[in-house]
Amino acid sequence: MKRFLVMILWVLAAVRPGNAEEPQDGVRVRRMSAQRSVAKDAVPGLELVGTNVVSLGRLTLLDRPQSVFVLTNRTAQTLAISSLRRTCSCITSSADTLSVPPRGSARITMTLDLTGIHGFFKRALWVTMSGPARNRILLQQTGTVTPLYEGLPAEDLVLRAPDLAAACWTNTFVLAPTNPRLRLEAPLFATTNGALRQTAALVTNAVPPGAYTLTVVLQALTNVHAETRLLLPITGIEGRNDLLLLKINTKVGQRLTVKPDQLYLRASTRPTLNRFLLRTDIESADPALLTWTPKLEGMTVTPQPIKSKSGLLVALSLTPQAVKTWLAQPEATLTFAYPNHTPATVRVLPAQADDAAEDDNGTNDAEG
Repeated sequence: MKRFLVMILWVLAAVRPGNAEEPQDGVRVRRMSAQRSVAKDAVPGLELVGTNVVSLGRLTLLDRPQSVFVLTNRTAQTLAISSLRRTCSCITSSADTLSVPPRGSARITMTLDLTGIHGFFKRALWVTMSGPARNRILLQQTGTVTPLYEGLPAEDLVLRAPDLAAACWTNTFVLAPTNPRLRLEAPLFATTNGALRQTAALVTNAVPPGAYTLTVVLQALTNVHAETRLLLPITGIEGRNDLLLLKINTKVGQRLTVKPDQLYLRASTRPTLNRFLLRTDIESADPALLTWTPKLEGMTVTPQPIKSKSGLLVALSLTPQAVKTWLAQPEATLTFAYPNHTPATVRVLPAQADDAAEDDNGTNDAEG
């Protein structure tokens, strides 16, 4: 029994407590701290109450939407806001406080000026916190701005005619205000247009108040594509100078367009490859129907369809001899033709010294 007690005392003495990381009988003992380290990215900051995106729905230019976002401090220390950075000059922002005590909150007000905004929009405000981490919160407003008057087409109005004899159009629009105080002044065309004879008449409707009937008559004077813009001043709201805009494109016949419309060539010992983007006025262009002039020896033209079915991508390959032959011709051109379309012409010009770097690649691609 005595020997047993002595053995127990010897064991207790051998395993006496030591310091952390201190070797004890060949075993390293680590004392774990009760405090948990905070990751560098987990720096405490203000928390947003609710959503950071406010959907404003349908608005007009007369509206001035305002949203309030609440940031709360759930930490035990005072937190600060260093800046409010808007992403658009149309935003006005403010904070009721830039220093938020524990369990306190800050109210961020975001107000939007819709002038110049059309259709769907998304505007944002960055809230940046103080401190080395400079945490940020993105606040957003979204919505759709509708015109002050309804009744005009949302997109440009495109008018087509097969020939000049049929190129006369009459279009009527009933315009209704989104606010009963609104009124329209006499319409006026932004510029005179030598390719069109254009008139517009505005008649006041009995109901609803502020409603009108607009009649626009256009007649093509030349066999070309033309554009005109009709402006209708809006009155009735003090301090505002708003306009309704109607953009009209007229197309007489069908026209083939090419990009680029200039081809720069220089003598070379290697074949050259050039690409052109052609656009037709039909929904689906057939590469087999495209023709071109001239057809030189050593010239290979390969048209192919593209994602936009009305267009064609044309690859033009030229041997060194074909380039030499073409450059020897005065006022050389390349003309593309498509059935029932006005042809498109590319000017062929000798490359200047500044174009040498581009020509060294052996390619001249169409833009876009």
